[in-house]
Amino acid sequence: WIIFKCYEHFQSEHNSQRLAHSVTLTDIYLVKIEVFLNHSSQAILNRKNAKSQIHLFTTKKETLMRISKLALKGIETHNFVFSQEKIAAAKISEEDLQLGFIKTVSHYNGCGNQSTYEYIHSTLQSFFTAFSLVLDDEIHPRDLLALFNNGSRPTTSTHRLSDWVLAFLSPSRYSSTNVLQSFSENLQFTLLFLCGLLSDRNIDLLLNLATPGTVKEKQSVLTSYLSNCMRAHVQSLPRSHLEDGCKVHVLPRFIWLMRCIFEMQNGAAARLAAKGINADYIKLNYCNVSSTDCGALAFILRHVRTPLALEMDNNNINDYGVEQMFSCFGQLTVLRVNVNQITDYGVHILVKELKKHQKIKSLGLYKNFISDLGARDVAELIEGCPSLVHLRMGANMITHEGGTYLARAIQKSKTVEDVGFWGNQIGDRGAEAFAEALRDHQSLKNLSLAANHISSEGSKHLAKSLCKNSSLKIFWLTQNDLDDAAADSFGKMLRVNKSLEKLWLIENKITTRGATYLLHALRENTTMDEICLKDNCIPPEDACHLVKDKRIVI
Repeated sequence: WIIFKCYEHFQSEHNSQRLAHSVTLTDIYLVKIEVFLNHSSQAILNRKNAKSQIHLFTTKKETLMRISKLALKGIETHNFVFSQEKIAAAKISEEDLQLGFIKTVSHYNGCGNQSTYEYIHSTLQSFFTAFSLVLDDEIHPRDLLALFNNGSRPTTSTHRLSDWVLAFLSPSRYSSTNVLQSFSENLQFTLLFLCGLLSDRNIDLLLNLATPGTVKEKQSVLTSYLSNCMRAHVQSLPRSHLEDGCKVHVLPRFIWLMRCIFEMQNGAAARLAAKGINADYIKLNYCNVSSTDCGALAFILRHVRTPLALEMDNNNINDYGVEQMFSCFGQLTVLRVNVNQITDYGVHILVKELKKHQKIKSLGLYKNFISDLGARDVAELIEGCPSLVHLRMGANMITHEGGTYLARAIQKSKTVEDVGFWGNQIGDRGAEAFAEALRDHQSLKNLSLAANHISSEGSKHLAKSLCKNSSLKIFWLTQNDLDDAAADSFGKMLRVNKSLEKLWLIENKITTRGATYLLHALRENTTMDEICLKDNCIPPEDACHLVKDKRIVI
């Protein structure tokens, strides 16, 4: 019911694009608070007029402050379950409890065991904690500023959450990983909500609930801090200089700062981060980037005005993350999102945007959940985007149908040079389609059809096409079902083809007989550098004879 009401509200207030790309976690929780407060008074949630929100929060200010101070005290002392005495000490009334933010965990049973209480979700306690930190005039902005500038971690014996917050935000003497691990998830959420509440879009609400000067100063302190911290961090990122530009490897702390900047909707800090990155190639591999982080990343990258390469392998962005990032696809020349749980739906969104801008040169979609439907969309990208050179689509769920779509598109392309398609299920029918693509192709240099259930029948078509191909240099057919008949086909091809340099036939079913066909063919071929036959059915005593030609590797 709560989620439905929040979603219903955002649908009515924003168009679908804004709903997907600029709604923050704090926005959602503010609406949740409104839903609860309106539900208790049977009012209708309507924020098209911002005054209704301000009026509601102002009316319920004292109640919200009592609930917030209890949340603050609980997180400071690591308490998430409250006794009846603590509820009474916080002056939480029965009417306050009826709002629904705090629920009963256990009831008084008449035998001396009192009722205990907790917030309906730990993240709601974190939200109210941030709410208290922002509105409490006793937490002076200048004290916060002094703590921001002090990199040392305050001792936890003080139990002052404001100190812990600042130590978490300013870990200059500690590694980013250690800092993130040292603080609980509750504190991390508290910090995000702190940034969200002090954003420009929510400042009018806060100015009506606390001393305006104090709130403004807190906002200024946090804005300056995020900008300065991001500036210092991006300057310290590891960089490597490549022939085609500078590559920067982003660290986990950058992800955390990125989340804070997005939650605060701080355009100035986002522009500073984009400028500070100052690289042509950004690596975000293994950074635990979630789908929700992609909106924050796009919030920063949209300020990058030059062509950009982006690696995001081995994260968890999925289809929702692809949707969140669509606004920055226009700048990308390289996009690697391998191992990210992307399905056909995410591929459809991605292809639509990349086709529109036609800048992409390299696309990595390895080990996702892409079927023939997604392969058809990628085929359209190959045909419609003349800039595409490199494509990785291995380890998906593509059969001969999707393989045929891709092969036909590759056949028409005059720019594709490198295609990785290992670990799918195209079989002999798909191999036949790729054989047609190879015939007389002018640009394709590297092709992997490894682990695709190809037998000697499919290899016969591939070998025949390679007799009429002069562009392919490296061909991977590892882990298929190739036998001596396949080796014979490739042997005949090697007597004609004088451009192929490497042929990998690892982990197939080739025996000494098939290897001998290849050995004899090499006598008439001086351009082939290597035929790899490791892990086939060749006994060691025969291998000694075969490797007399050093180009055969067993």
